[in-house]
Amino acid sequence: MSRECKLLERRALIQRKACELVIARGFDGFTMDDLAEAADLSRRTLFNLLADKTSAVLGPDELPTGPEIEVFVSGGPTGDLYEDLTITVRAAMAELSERPGVSDERRLFEKAIAADSKVFAMVLGRVERIVEFVTDMICRREGWEPGDLRARALATSLLALTQLAFAELAQRGGEASFGQVLADVLTAFADTLPSRS
Repeated sequence: MSRECKLLERRALIQRKACELVIARGFDGFTMDDLAEAADLSRRTLFNLLADKTSAVLGPDELPTGPEIEVFVSGGPTGDLYEDLTITVRAAMAELSERPGVSDERRLFEKAIAADSKVFAMVLGRVERIVEFVTDMICRREGWEPGDLRARALATSLLALTQLAFAELAQRGGEASFGQVLADVLTAFADTLPSRS
């Protein structure tokens, strides 16, 4: 097994154990020492792999990178900005949930979000960073100046819908996948829009 695979495997184990601890005790109910013990790692190894408890529960703070991003920026897949943004978000979520071993870990993470409002708030903080990324994607696609108000409005709307999806996920008690809940929210929102034809 390569060093990178082993590192990813260890980080996945840490996140799984951190989510289990959140579900059992809440975010503030365990320490990094408790997490190290649960993951069968030394405290030193744990801190070499991640910076803090937030990173342990939420995983790495990464922006989406799949091929669907470039398709969107180049004007696809349909040519309609809102529809393409919706398709891109759904594709990014589907790609994430189809990675080997992710579905069980994702369900555990979603249950941790539902179990503790503090984790829910931390997730929303990360989502706000994605708004900047989406704003940039839209501006690049449309040829607008960086930070264009239209792009920020659309990206902020997407953030609000994502926040609603996390709230809905928590309300459903983590029994549905986040991808499905987000799809439900996006569909409900699209159903309220006047026809753009």
